[in-house]
Amino acid sequence: PEDLELLRQAHHFAEYSEVIYGGIQKFVHDNAHVSEETEANGAFMDTDENVGLDELVRDCFASTYLVYLQYRQSSINHTPYAIIVDKKIRSVVITIRGSASLEDMAVDLQLSPASFRGDQFCHSGVLARAQWIYDDIEHNKILDSMLIGDDAAYPDYNLVIGGHSLGAGCAALLSIMLHDKFPGLKCFAFCPPGGLLSHDLAVGCKDYVISFINSADIVPRLSYENMERLRDDALDVLSRIRVSKSKVLTIISKAQDDKDLAYINSLLLYGRDEVPRDTKFYHQLQEFKNAQEERKASSSATYVPLFPPGKIVYVAKRKLGYKPQWADNADFNEILLSSTLAQDHSILTVIKNLKDIIEDFGTDSKDRFDDEEEDDAEKVDILQEHSASIIETPSFVWCSRPHGNVFIVPVILGIISFVLTFLTNNTCAFVSRLSLVSDKEVGNAMIISNPGIGVSTGLWSFQQKMYSGSGPKDDPSSYNATNLCLPYPSFVEPDQYLTTARICGTLAALLGGFTIVFMAFASCVRYRRIPWGAITAALFLTVLFEGLVFLFLRSDLCNTWQGTFDDGVSHKVESQCTLGWGGNMGIAAVVMWTITASATIYYPPPLSEAELAMKWLKM
Repeated sequence: PEDLELLRQAHHFAEYSEVIYGGIQKFVHDNAHVSEETEANGAFMDTDENVGLDELVRDCFASTYLVYLQYRQSSINHTPYAIIVDKKIRSVVITIRGSASLEDMAVDLQLSPASFRGDQFCHSGVLARAQWIYDDIEHNKILDSMLIGDDAAYPDYNLVIGGHSLGAGCAALLSIMLHDKFPGLKCFAFCPPGGLLSHDLAVGCKDYVISFINSADIVPRLSYENMERLRDDALDVLSRIRVSKSKVLTIISKAQDDKDLAYINSLLLYGRDEVPRDTKFYHQLQEFKNAQEERKASSSATYVPLFPPGKIVYVAKRKLGYKPQWADNADFNEILLSSTLAQDHSILTVIKNLKDIIEDFGTDSKDRFDDEEEDDAEKVDILQEHSASIIETPSFVWCSRPHGNVFIVPVILGIISFVLTFLTNNTCAFVSRLSLVSDKEVGNAMIISNPGIGVSTGLWSFQQKMYSGSGPKDDPSSYNATNLCLPYPSFVEPDQYLTTARICGTLAALLGGFTIVFMAFASCVRYRRIPWGAITAALFLTVLFEGLVFLFLRSDLCNTWQGTFDDGVSHKVESQCTLGWGGNMGIAAVVMWTITASATIYYPPPLSEAELAMKWLKM
């Protein structure tokens, strides 16, 4: 029950960490709560419960009121945050925004440790942000007026601090700064930076800081030491390769079963004591390592291992979903190269996973958290299970064709369709126009630079014709076509039909091309039914756009229109259009896009993990 309640609280406060990315700021502005004065100061304060957040249409924001919003644009030391009263759970909530600007990223990259509270260290960039928030709160006496003293507005409320990513790091440090003053506070840090606190500081705040790390999320594993370790491991593996690099790439491009890794590695790599020491690369590697050691020894910079903060809940990815388990601060000392390392960092992914875990929680014994009160032998088993759970089967393997070969057919059809669409859009021979210009002498020794006799025309240009020098000037056979396509003259103004045809042609090319690229990735990743259905819908929409290109035939260029030519005189032009080779290409494009879309209606089910493993081992 305690574990389930913790998960429910985490899911509740994760919503706050998501909405601070812009939802609250937009709500305040849209509802005209911000005056010109507060806009200039970059802060909004209302302690009279005038700004209810119920209209954000989320269950967690029922009976909540915005007390303070700092929405000053991010700089190196400033970041938006909000203080909210949650009457439903009787808490005052501080929620801090994570990385959302170039300045935030610059702070993220300040990995060098800074001294904090005596002999302890922390992430220097996060410390500057947290200190600014602390000073801002103390300057405005916000928490004091809400929680402390006889006149406190909410004396029996709990203080909860939360954030995501960079905001989680700020929340953890701010909690440490405020803990002496508010000993009952709780902090929920979602996907915090890995290189945040020195070990004693990270462990010392376990009573009130709880971090949630989601599967292969890269941010809780990003630290100076981990990136150095990743670099050194990669160079070490390169020095141990015993076969050609092309063979290595061929093998590692296919997912392998864990039980086969040791044997495969023995075929590809020398043992650590067997590495040839007479190669040029080995000598260069040793020189590089020695140079790094000398740089560290001569540098005045402080090298201290930093860890994620507090008590850690690791949301591990299993075959049947995500499962929570307790983890140690030192468990995240290596970067996992996974296709989901960025997606797992999203606060929306965290919220979804927590919701799914809560719904499935308690269905069997494996769904419960590991018990911290187990004896030493049981703890060893738990650690081994945790270490094994971090090893994930990659979901992106180049040319593994997890859907089989069925998807290749619509990809090839789509490429042909795209080429036809491209030719249709860019040719100057979409139609052949036979025009009669009234009240104007037709034909002379000049190049015909306006709609004239038998001119081939496209969506954006027309084909230039020259008088041959013989024959009647009003006879179409007296003019010879050139290979030059010219843009429409200035007196030809596109009407609604021509404009629509141009837009639809462009959309057909963009949407169709993007969809084909997305579908081609089925050679490497497994798509679920919904993304595959989106591909089908996008292709049928492309058919519609390509078909609407033929609205060109309803335009003035293919009918009767009145226009003023370069001579300044208004003329009446009567035109008849017949499809040229470009128009026939357009018909072929519509047919091919329709066939392509129809071919994707069938969803090719992906192979199972076991089937893929067998297939990759045989490839």
